[in-house]
Parts: sequence; structure tokens; C-alpha cells
Amino acid sequence: HTQCDHSRHSTEEPSPPSPQVWKLSGADLCEIARNSVMQSGFPQAVKLHWVGPYWRVGPEGNDIQKTNVPNLRIRYRTDAYQAELRFVLAGAGTYQERIAAIAARSESN
Repeated sequence: HTQCDHSRHSTEEPSPPSPQVWKLSGADLCEIARNSVMQSGFPQAVKLHWVGPYWRVGPEGNDIQKTNVPNLRIRYRTDAYQAELRFVLAGAGTYQERIAAIAARSESN
């Protein structure tokens, strides 16, 4: 007696796992796993055991022996984040200056 999957139409094919669909590399998967642990609700002691000193910024917070995420990738992510943060903060300063100028003009009228 053979079992059949009655929940799937005969014309449908099983979908491949996400890494194949998105063409994720081993480093991609390791980075996703590291980030998942860091964002999880597990106790800090468990996170420390799994990924190392994750609270440090940049490669200093990456234990490559535990995460298998290359330090170069961590450095790139850190640099990109810091550049984006500088951009946003510069824009916020410009925005505040514009608001102050508009307020000054409306007060003088």
C-alpha cells in the first residue's frame, strides 16, 4: 500500500528550500543564523554560548569559531550601518535647521 499526498495538485511541484531559491551561500546562512540568535528572546548566557561576545561592535563582537561569519562581512555591515546612521543624522540636523528657519520667519511676520 503506497501513501499519496492528496493535499497537492498533481501539476504542482514541491518548492525547493529557500537557500536554493535565493541562491544563499554558506556565509549568508551563517549570518542569518547569527542575527537570528542575537535578535532572539534567549537569555544572554545562551546567546553568549552560541555566538560569542555579540554586544561588541564590528569584528570584535564576532567569534568566527562559533558563528562561521567572516570578519570581513561583519566589518562591511558595521561600516555600512555607520555610514547610514551618519546620513540620517545629517539629514535630521538639516531638517531641524529648516524648521527653525521657518519658525523664525513666521514669528517675524
